[in-house]
Amino acid sequence: MIPQNVSVRIRFLCGVIAISSTAHLDAAPTNVAAAQASTGFVDVDGGKLYYEELNHGGQTVVLLHDGVVDSAVWNDVWPEFCQHFHVVRYDRRGFGKSPASTSWYSEIDDVTTLFRHLHLGRAALVGSSHGGQLAVDFALARPEFVEELVLVGPLLSGMPYTQYFLDRAEEPYGLLQKGDVKGAISE
Repeated sequence: MIPQNVSVRIRFLCGVIAISSTAHLDAAPTNVAAAQASTGFVDVDGGKLYYEELNHGGQTVVLLHDGVVDSAVWNDVWPEFCQHFHVVRYDRRGFGKSPASTSWYSEIDDVTTLFRHLHLGRAALVGSSHGGQLAVDFALARPEFVEELVLVGPLLSGMPYTQYFLDRAEEPYGLLQKGDVKGAISE
């Protein structure tokens, strides 16, 4: 179990995500420390994953993006997280700088490989939407790597989408099909 003060800081910083009114997907991190994050690719079965890591020390936090955008969705909170934690974010296959897969793969295996490659040990997983679903599924499959879950509007495996979710997603997905990522996110 992580110390209460770390848990409170994680929850506070995640609150920043929830109340942020803008997403600057094409903006680079502005914090000097965040700009010094190490980047690279990790080989996974049949592909590779792009990642960024900054080890400021303290609790390890892994950011899992949703199923519509890449890890740049965390740009607004990345500098703040980097000041307080050992932070990792990555692009899942077919998102951002990670190439699409050409064969079947397991996202849980991908996260496991990332953890092992970066020698992460136990971490707090912060996931939104599909990233939240991946966080839950990973915690169930690999509890030895998970210290805490912070979920923002997670989907859950085995649960059907609600009509509200489908109705709410209709317009943004239409914008995505037209190539308007910024418009879809602002919806």
